[in-house]
Amino acid sequence: MLRNRENLEKLEADELAPYAVKSAESVGRLHKEKDDDTQRLPFQRDVDKIIWSKSFRRLGGKTQVKEEGDRDDHDRTRMPHELEVLFIAQSMARRLGLNEDLTTAISLGHDLGHTPFGHAGEKELNAIMIEKGVKEGFEHNRHSLYVVDEIENLNLTQEVREGLMKHKSVYDQFNVDFKKAPHLEAQVVNKADEIAYTGHDIDDGLRSGIISMEAIKKVELWKVANERVLRKNPTITEDNPSYIQQCVSEIIGYLVNNICTNTDILLSKNRIETVENVKNFSGELVQFSDQAKRQLDEMGQFLRKNFYFTETIQRAHEHGRRIIHDLFNIYFNHPHTLPTEYQDLITQGKKKVLVIKDYIAGMTDRFAKEEWSRLKQ
Repeated sequence: MLRNRENLEKLEADELAPYAVKSAESVGRLHKEKDDDTQRLPFQRDVDKIIWSKSFRRLGGKTQVKEEGDRDDHDRTRMPHELEVLFIAQSMARRLGLNEDLTTAISLGHDLGHTPFGHAGEKELNAIMIEKGVKEGFEHNRHSLYVVDEIENLNLTQEVREGLMKHKSVYDQFNVDFKKAPHLEAQVVNKADEIAYTGHDIDDGLRSGIISMEAIKKVELWKVANERVLRKNPTITEDNPSYIQQCVSEIIGYLVNNICTNTDILLSKNRIETVENVKNFSGELVQFSDQAKRQLDEMGQFLRKNFYFTETIQRAHEHGRRIIHDLFNIYFNHPHTLPTEYQDLITQGKKKVLVIKDYIAGMTDRFAKEEWSRLKQ
C-alpha cells in the first residue's frame, strides 16, 4: 500500500513511544515554507536537506583524530564518524520507540560545524576569536547550528535545531550540563556519538600501532569485549585480522544494550510519559548504568593518554593549528586574498573576523593545506 503523509503520521502515533517526538506535533521551522508534494514528513525533509548540503559533503575531507597525510585508507574522517553515529543512534531510537527520522537528521548534522584538523583546529580558531574580541569564541556545536541557519539556509525544524544546539559529548565538552534537557532523540545522538568515537578511536589507534595491545588489555571494557569474542570464537587469536574489529563490535554492542536497558528503567522509574515530561526532567534520561559509565570513563582516560595526547597525534595537531593561525592572519591582513564572495560580505558590512572564521571553518584539511602553501610563498 502506498502511504501518504497522513498514513505516516498515524503510523508514528500508533507505533512510537508516548515520549517520542511526533512529526505531526513539530513546532515547525524558523521560516514557514510550503510543503512539497512528495508526502515526506518534516524530519525526513530535514535529512534530505542536510545530506544535499555542501557542508555535509566536505565532512569526508575533515580530520576526526588522525590528520590527512597521517591517515591510511581505513582511518576515519568526519564522514564515516557521522555515519557510525547515525547507525548507532538509529538502533537505540528503534529499541526505545523514538522517532528515527528526527534521530537521523540530528546525527547527520551534528558535526557540520567542525573545522579542518579536528579539535586542534577548533581550539586554534577559538583562541583567535577570543583574541579578536569575539566573546563566545568558536565552538563547533554552536557553529553547526550557525551553518544550517546562516550559511546553508536549510530552514530546519525546531526539533532538529534543538538537537544540534544541545549536542554534547564527553570528548567535545568537559563538565557541561544541560540547564534543560532536550528531547530524547537528541540525548540518544549525544550518547551514540560517545559510543561511536570510543569504538572507532580504539580501532584506529590499535591498527596504526599508536595504541599497543598489551596496554589496552588492562582496560576493563576491553576485557569485557575480549571475553565475549572468545566465547563466540574460542580459537581466535590476537593476530587474527578480524580480532580487533570483533572486539570493537562487542564494545559497541555492549554499550548500546546497556544504555537502552538502563534508559528504559529510568523512564519507568521517573514516570516519563510525554515529551514535556522529558524536557521538564532535571537531567538526562538517556544514561549508562553506573558500571558501564565507569568502564567508559576508564577507556576515555586510556584513549586520552595513549592516543589523543601522544606525541604522534599532537605533532600533527600542532601542524594543523599553525596552518589555521597563519591562514587567518593572511586573510585578516590581506582580505583581497579571500574569494570574491567573501570580500563582498566584508564590503557589505559583515565583520571581517567573522567572515574569515566562516571561510576557514568550512575548509577541508587538504584545501587548508593547499591555501597555506599557496599564500605562504
